[in-house]
Amino acid sequence: MNESNKLRGGGNSELTRFKELWKKPSFADSRDYWLEQFSSARTQQDLRSELLKKLKINLHRDNQLTAFRQWADAQAQRELMAQKIEERKKELLAGGMTLEESQDVLLTEAAAYSTAARDFKLGLKVSSEISKATTHLLDQEKFKESLRTKLESAFAELATACKGNAEALQHIQKARALLAPEKPK
Repeated sequence: MNESNKLRGGGNSELTRFKELWKKPSFADSRDYWLEQFSSARTQQDLRSELLKKLKINLHRDNQLTAFRQWADAQAQRELMAQKIEERKKELLAGGMTLEESQDVLLTEAAAYSTAARDFKLGLKVSSEISKATTHLLDQEKFKESLRTKLESAFAELATACKGNAEALQHIQKARALLAPEKPK
């Protein structure tokens, strides 16, 4: 890794190491302690010294700690938003929506929120999820259409083979009605 990437928070930077540590579930208890310290009247220098002593995280400049604190606040907001989305999903499902319908509503609401909050990372994630959901729906429709076409072809061949047998043709029509309903318009 070149030096310029390291200074910008590349993979081996102290700031990146601190972020990775922060996200680990095993760090949850310590997280509360550090959040309390960050909101205290302690100086940045004092906090950076304690980080080095306790966590072996060596942030050389105050702006690194400031950047971390901003990142941690944004991370907390994203986690809160994820919880709210999960609660809203349960509410929509309990109200009678299908999972697919509720996902459409949630993605629309999340897109509006990310724009209003100017959370562009969330906006990108939401856009990606909308794209995935749309692609999934299109794939499902293609599969259904392919299945309908194959069933119609099979029923047509069967009807041709049973042309002189009225009873067989009647059974074929019943099966067609059950298995290959008309294409929605």
